[in-house]
Amino acid sequence: MAVLSSICTVSDVLTYLGKAGTADDAARGLLQMLIPLAEESIRNHVGYSVTQQTYTQLYPDRDMSSDNGGDEFVDITNGRVSFRQGGSTRILQLQELPVRSITTVKEDSSAYAGQGNSDFASITALTSGTDYYLDVDQSGICRTGHLIRIGATWPNRGRSVQVTYVAGYTSAELDGTATAGIRAQAIRFAAIIAVAASFNEADIQGSGDQGAGGAKASETISTNSHAVAYDTAANTLNAGWAVDLPPKSISLLEPFVRFRR
Repeated sequence: MAVLSSICTVSDVLTYLGKAGTADDAARGLLQMLIPLAEESIRNHVGYSVTQQTYTQLYPDRDMSSDNGGDEFVDITNGRVSFRQGGSTRILQLQELPVRSITTVKEDSSAYAGQGNSDFASITALTSGTDYYLDVDQSGICRTGHLIRIGATWPNRGRSVQVTYVAGYTSAELDGTATAGIRAQAIRFAAIIAVAASFNEADIQGSGDQGAGGAKASETISTNSHAVAYDTAANTLNAGWAVDLPPKSISLLEPFVRFRR
């Protein structure tokens, strides 16, 4: 899987902070460290990776048997509730949301979770609309993540179905410029607010001989200039930094949070 794209940028946060034309290298360096931390907090909070990528994953996540046949599985995302009775093997619940398209689906009932020498190697891919269909609720968008078998059931064996698919929001959807599809700019704004809050916290903690993100590393004074460099990396590591989501970010993310049981 490719490295996940960013939800927001340094430029986004500086604009929000009103520092677009005044931020120094130390401030920009601190933001570059804070952004991935904040985005990881957001991904953990909503329950999926957010930015659009191609994924290859193995399903189901465990063997299906009569032992769990009485369980009920509930998945709520974007205000939509999906319900699946335990033991039902017509539905595969894909991990990433929203699902945008299916690339390939292969069944290999003798596979060893993709670790066997010939797992999925000589298996013919299933056909969309004949062997399976995606639970699409809007053109090109599946918010439930349900991949449904047609005229048959998925294998009971765990990790015996290999699915390659595209899921997540595009950059245009995250910044609100998409002309069709989903508007998910609230996620991006939540990320910007979280990063800005952590940046301001670092700035407060860095008063006196502590700059925006670290202890003073060097200072140069001349007739016409005064330059100070801060050790942003040292402060981040020493403080054990993790970005907590502020209440405003949590509120913005509420419609996108995935609840699973």
